[in-house]
Amino acid sequence: MSVIAVGGVPLKMNLKHVIKLMAPLVNGHFEALNFAKGKNGKKNCYLRLSLKLDPLQVIQRINAKQFAEWKPYAFIPKSVPKMQLPSRLKTIPSKLQQALKIANDSQKQLLKQAHHSIMREMQTKYAGLNKIKKNLGKEEYEKFIFAIGQVVYKRLIEIVETNKDITSNYMLSESYRKKHPHFGDFQLIISTLHQLQDAEGKPRSQIQENELTKFNLIPDLLDNVPFDKIKAACDKYVDNITSKVLEHVSNLPMEENPDNDRIEEAARIKVREQMKKLTPYLPDIIREVVNKHIINQESNLFHIMLIYGEPNLPGKDVMRPWLKRYRAFNVARDMRMFNLLTVRVSRETLMPLLADDGTLVGGSKLVIRPCDIPFVKVNADLYKNENETLLDEQKTMEIDPNQEKEWSEDW
Repeated sequence: MSVIAVGGVPLKMNLKHVIKLMAPLVNGHFEALNFAKGKNGKKNCYLRLSLKLDPLQVIQRINAKQFAEWKPYAFIPKSVPKMQLPSRLKTIPSKLQQALKIANDSQKQLLKQAHHSIMREMQTKYAGLNKIKKNLGKEEYEKFIFAIGQVVYKRLIEIVETNKDITSNYMLSESYRKKHPHFGDFQLIISTLHQLQDAEGKPRSQIQENELTKFNLIPDLLDNVPFDKIKAACDKYVDNITSKVLEHVSNLPMEENPDNDRIEEAARIKVREQMKKLTPYLPDIIREVVNKHIINQESNLFHIMLIYGEPNLPGKDVMRPWLKRYRAFNVARDMRMFNLLTVRVSRETLMPLLADDGTLVGGSKLVIRPCDIPFVKVNADLYKNENETLLDEQKTMEIDPNQEKEWSEDW
């Protein structure tokens, strides 16, 4: 990968702003390393370009640009100065990447990201797989999920190799579901489980699909204590706490201790005098603190929900009025998974929304789950396939993990 420097950056400008300005000019993937001291009170920003980009062409485009705030000048540095690098280098945000129509760098990366999305969808829908985990044990269960993932990975490779026009995770996940519809997932799960059990000489488990789609909603907790119990305890004991605090403040001694430093004792007495003056206001202060930092935390809670559409998501004109019934907000369609919608709802509308799991909207079945259902993350790099040599094996940069985009008109 080539590294270029962009000089003349104003001191007040951060990496996020620079990336936003440079993305249309670079017109490809790059990583922003960090800033270093430049000339004339400015700073230089160092960018690491994708292997697919010609640094000279990128420099030419940047140097031809004039911004209202500054005139950038790009160059290839003789050496990259020592600078502190963030734990995760900043790249083009997903929404901006999509707006600029910048495709992912390689088919290999497409495979990994689509594989992750499909495996998460499967484990989220069949949340009851955790019951199988208890029976198999952690090691055997991970082996079981790995075997399912291997089948999914081989299917994705076949799709990528037969359709060279696929340039995004969105397109790949959509193509996968056209060839392998959702109704086949349960059969894949059961057949894989039976193969493992047969190989180990164990009896086959007889499981119904509705057993795997059940899940337990984890209650809202604060330090592993349900909020309902915390609220009840606060209401019960806040008056007792207040009386104890008032008693303590009222009984604070106001005489100096001759054994201690006189300056420290004088300061301590002044503090206690001020505390005694606050005594009439302490009950209101204590109750306000409890309400603001503990009890009120419950009412402000919201839940992030995942809504998958089978075989796809209904159009926005259909989903918008349906979501209004649950006062959903921050509605965002996933830019990688073609049939995933992420929404936020309050506690009051959480259970009614979950009760609509499996409902038909606009001819599509909606699978509704909390976002925190645990799932096994499978490393797709561990899979080997004889056809994989046809894929682009070049090292590529990581794409920003932000997977959401706002409502768009092209549903």
